[in-house]
Amino acid sequence: MVQPMRFINNSGSSDRSVPQTQPHQASMLCKSGLAIGLLCGLALLPVSVQAAPRPVQIAQAAAPAELQKTLADLDAAASRRDLAAVIKFYGANFTTADGLNRQALEEALKKLWQDYQTLTYKTEINSWKATNDGFIANVTTTITGTETTAERTLTLKSTLKAEQQLVGQTIVSQNILSENSQVTSGEAPPTVQMSLPTEVKVGQDYNLDVVVQEPLQDSLLVGTATETAVTPEAYLKSPKLELELLSAGGIFKLGKAPSQPGDRWISIALIRDSGITLITQRLKVVK
Repeated sequence: MVQPMRFINNSGSSDRSVPQTQPHQASMLCKSGLAIGLLCGLALLPVSVQAAPRPVQIAQAAAPAELQKTLADLDAAASRRDLAAVIKFYGANFTTADGLNRQALEEALKKLWQDYQTLTYKTEINSWKATNDGFIANVTTTITGTETTAERTLTLKSTLKAEQQLVGQTIVSQNILSENSQVTSGEAPPTVQMSLPTEVKVGQDYNLDVVVQEPLQDSLLVGTATETAVTPEAYLKSPKLELELLSAGGIFKLGKAPSQPGDRWISIALIRDSGITLITQRLKVVK
């Protein structure tokens, strides 16, 4: 059983009450499972989404032309929001280390495109190797996008590193190696420095330190941190937020890794009168 994270120095009394509108704002930002812990679903989308097909950027030796063409064709299909064309690039038995299959990927794409009308992916091939029937590619993808509603504009930035196995022009499996995603809203959302390990051993204690860079002065700061197991079901849900008044200029917690290996999403929310910042980072729990 996962042990909950524990506050270690966010305590402190205050006569000031948390603004009643703030929890509602955070809830609105977390709708449709694309903020607070679920942005990592983006890593399962096409490796690169651009306005027009083009070869991905190569960090070292140029990847084979057929690999670049596959990714460019996938870019074009995703750019025109052609779900049927995109899904054809994924094998019938497509799997991920998170337990997603081809059908779950399609559902995640539908939900994503409903909420974010425009996305831009910039992908770098870190390394690749040929196999008997295709390639294994290690890629880093930076994803940016916005969602504008009548109430607010959300700005998304996500960086993910993944390993993909391709057979011919078909992606048959994927493993997310690391990820960090951020959603901001408002005129001046909190600037945050977040310190969290990317990998811990089962049962190991770890620290989560989140520091707001701007001085608090007389403004209120509310926030929370959540821990969610990475499962297929979690990709389409938003976790419940329980905001607290913070007097220490950030969030400081001690977490304990579960007794079984697996990935976790560690997510934080920080809210001030000037804006909101949501950050999610993947924590890998290994033996």
